[in-house]
Amino acid sequence: IRRPPRSTLDRSSAASDVYKRQPKYGSINIHSSMLPKYRGAAPIQHALLNQEDTTGVSTFLIEPKVDTGKIIDQLKIVITKDDNYGSLSKKLSEAGADLIESSINKCLHHSSELTEQNNSMATLAPKISKEDLKINWNDKSDIILAQVKAFSPTPGAFTTINSKRLKIFKAESINNDNKYQIGTVYNVDKNFFIM
Repeated sequence: IRRPPRSTLDRSSAASDVYKRQPKYGSINIHSSMLPKYRGAAPIQHALLNQEDTTGVSTFLIEPKVDTGKIIDQLKIVITKDDNYGSLSKKLSEAGADLIESSINKCLHHSSELTEQNNSMATLAPKISKEDLKINWNDKSDIILAQVKAFSPTPGAFTTINSKRLKIFKAESINNDNKYQIGTVYNVDKNFFIM
């Protein structure tokens, strides 16, 4: 058996040492939801898709299972009618920066009791797929608006017109009065159309 290069052995040994060392106070993570709600990769998008009025940020101790650790602290954030993924991400990022600092101080000074998550109340926020981005014009208008908000400014909800993909970053609901056929494009100009 050929002996691996010394650099390979050194890297393996170093990685092993890292896993053996346990932080004195545990490892802290921050998550963009009020855990145990919306565990997973896309909590902000799912909160918008489900038309929530509020969401928040949580700090917690890392456990082997994703987003299941004991909660250190939480902060609730209001979702406004004008919020989309971009604006809500910014709100949560700014709130999270303050929360992580106070959470570290609480851990260091043992000034806060950790709270076990209630797994029976857990909901999931799985990674967004390409299929999630495609607009179904047979859906109700509030569902379509929520979809546009959840994926704006990135990656963008979309529809197809003449076999070409059209991304939609902002939308509003209008009174149809049965004047317009679902899925048909009307009144097109450079920055606006009705569908």
